[in-house]
Amino acid sequence: MYSSIAQANEAIIERIKAARPHWVAVRPAKEAVAELSSGRKLLHAGPPIAWQEMTGPMRGACIGASLFEGWATSEEEAVRMLEQGEVEFIPCHHVGAVGPMGGITSANMPVLVVRDVVHGNQSCCNLNEGIGKVMRFGAYGEDVQTRLRWMRDTLAPVLQEALSRMENGVDLTAMMAQAITMGDEFHQRNIAASSLLLRTLSPVIAGLDRSNAEIVAVLQFLSVTDQFFLNLAMAYSKAVMDAAAEIKAGSVVTAMTAMAASSAFALAVPEIAGLPHR
Repeated sequence: MYSSIAQANEAIIERIKAARPHWVAVRPAKEAVAELSSGRKLLHAGPPIAWQEMTGPMRGACIGASLFEGWATSEEEAVRMLEQGEVEFIPCHHVGAVGPMGGITSANMPVLVVRDVVHGNQSCCNLNEGIGKVMRFGAYGEDVQTRLRWMRDTLAPVLQEALSRMENGVDLTAMMAQAITMGDEFHQRNIAASSLLLRTLSPVIAGLDRSNAEIVAVLQFLSVTDQFFLNLAMAYSKAVMDAAAEIKAGSVVTAMTAMAASSAFALAVPEIAGLPHR
């Protein structure tokens, strides 16, 4: 199809430039990722990894997810189950997903669903928990569990209802273009984009037929979670680069990931020097 690597790379760049990801939904992970619809499975950041190879914070997040899902009722029970291989680990990148830090995502955790309205592909990422003790850094105590349950039972349904009232969801490209001129770089600094997002969502959320307590709690959470947009930026990037990877030629790296002592990358070309695409 392409006469040279350079020509294929040009096609990849054009696809990247043309991509237009929108935030369109908030769904339970098991609805967005088919692999999570049955069995005990966890998504994780980085290349394939076993429990024995995981760092302390990543193990902590796995324990937290096991408690959240009800697979275990204590830390000891969760560790025993994880050590015995009763939970399957799946790299986020293998299923069109991404995740911050350890990236641990389980079936009933809500995820942000982002769709490239130009190319039709979609990606997902879990929601930012805010600051303090959080599962992405390995915490799994009752305060962490309480927040995760609130995100599942209140935050996610409110956000989904708001998005359902917005035609085509939220145009992330337009919002990021504005936020980057305000100082954001979509990693450590997301306060401008998070504020713009809050400004966009607030009037819609305020108009929902929900209790005042729910609306206040959601708006309060969004107003103090400066990094909320980070997870949207991650899903945005995944959607863009997965669209580029559909070219299946050229030499452009379309994904890079690392965890513990391992790292991996994906090229747009399906196979190069005998190495598989994934």
